Amino acid sequence: MAAGKARLLLEYACRGCRVKRVCLLSVDTAEYVDLLTILLGRILQIQEADERGNAIESEVQVIAQVASVGLISTENDEVREAMLDIVRYLPARSVNEIKMVLQLAEGSTDERIQRACAVALERSRPKTSDDWAVLELGEQSKVMVIRNAVEKLLKGKR
Repeated sequence: MAAGKARLLLEYACRGCRVKRVCLLSVDTAEYVDLLTILLGRILQIQEADERGNAIESEVQVIAQVASVGLISTENDEVREAMLDIVRYLPARSVNEIKMVLQLAEGSTDERIQRACAVALERSRPKTSDDWAVLELGEQSKVMVIRNAVEKLLKGKR
């Protein structure tokens, strides 16, 4: 049942159906944390299986949006941590994934989201020179934790 609800959450988020997403957000806290854990599991599965491509990137963007937008409105610590875990484990392997994490951090004034994005970038494993070049753009970020995370990762590469 929870997997079906997580899928609904993801489908409604993809379609931008705000009313249905709000309805799903108002479910019982424990159930909502379970839904977020399923989404985190999907993120981990994508990375473990090294799934790539436009469809995967779109799916990851939707999951990231669900977590980052939800962070702003939640007051529940358990839900907030589940959302931050999703952001911390976002893949940052390709040009588009790295750009998404950088944009999420740059577009947020919430330090928790920025720190979670920094963790995702520290865990990133770019493969191509283009991937590394986009990651290097993080050295110019206005967000200090992002600059620090990128510099740390680049030191390890050099």
